[in-house]
Amino acid sequence: FGARGGEALEQYVSQGGATGDLKETVMAVAHDKVPPYIIKPDTSWKLTWDIFGLFLILFYLFVVPLRLAFAETVLESIDKQNYEFLNGKNGWVALDILTDLFFLCDIVLNFRMAVRLNNGELESHWKNISRMYIRSWFVPDMIASLPLSFLTLGGAPSQGGAFAKANKLLRIFRICKLFRL
Repeated sequence: FGARGGEALEQYVSQGGATGDLKETVMAVAHDKVPPYIIKPDTSWKLTWDIFGLFLILFYLFVVPLRLAFAETVLESIDKQNYEFLNGKNGWVALDILTDLFFLCDIVLNFRMAVRLNNGELESHWKNISRMYIRSWFVPDMIASLPLSFLTLGGAPSQGGAFAKANKLLRIFRICKLFRL
């Protein structure tokens, strides 16, 4: 329902667009009040954010196993130009860095994202939201979001060796985010 959110839902209900239990649910969601520094979890831009994150996760679900399996083989091959994504070179480095930044921003947003409780109410107090997030998804999110791309730019070996394999393996933790979506 976009930026107007609650107003649009109220108008929808008042025009007979919802009845019974659906009407009660719509009215409860429409009247959720949150402070301006807290984000409602059912906004349209949050859905767009989650879908974009899903595409990034699915991309890495495909790329990480390929990089783990074939990066060393490609390093020895003559035709390295056609397989740059396996080694994370050129534009692929930028994509890795942007992905790291996206998931770090996602962690920050989760500390300000209101939480829908089992009883249907919206928890919007920032201390309670933070406690709930730290006790649930913070550790897997933090492991999955370690910005290892920055470390490889800072002089650490970017190919071969234990560091590069750890970098690739830690990206697999991003798959855990699928369970939260």
